Amino acid sequence: MAPHGQNRPEEFPVAVIGASTGGPPVVQDILTRLPATTRACVLVAQHMPGHFTQHMAERLAKLVSLPIHEARDGEPLVSGTIIIAPGEHCAEIVRDRQGIPRFHLEAAPCKGETSPSIDLLMRSAAKILGRRVTGFLLTGMGRDGALGMQFIHSLGHRTYVQDPPTCVVDSMVQHAIGCDAVHEVIKPERIPAIISHL
Repeated sequence: MAPHGQNRPEEFPVAVIGASTGGPPVVQDILTRLPATTRACVLVAQHMPGHFTQHMAERLAKLVSLPIHEARDGEPLVSGTIIIAPGEHCAEIVRDRQGIPRFHLEAAPCKGETSPSIDLLMRSAAKILGRRVTGFLLTGMGRDGALGMQFIHSLGHRTYVQDPPTCVVDSMVQHAIGCDAVHEVIKPERIPAIISHL
């Protein structure tokens, strides 16, 4: 296996995790359980105000086995890393002129959406990377993430939502379930094993 960061973008999977209300402790538990051998690039969209996502990344860097940081505009996706979308930004995945998938950030809340938008990150990643993307939607208020999960699901790849009784607020996952966009409803402690085996 090539060392982390040496894989071409087409050669490693991408896991997109979306969360809102009640999400930070669940996200932390998932990320801290990922082994250092994880090949996937893990993208996290956690609804938070500006700067809080940077603090989240810095704090988690002391706890997780994989490299983790807040997304930077123009950076490529890298195997075996965790990238957190910044608060109060629109974060999406685009291809550059060489065909390399990269982050594109705009320093403004997404229209009609909380930020960072789970839908935008999931849909753009799935549009660019197709079946290599797996979606995970966690606890949260509202409906952000349902359309993103639906798009991933429409491509035939796997989508998972947190078991509603374990959510602090279950409206996000319920909307995804209602859109018939979910392959499986699971308890969050199962998620690290799924990601590590992608």
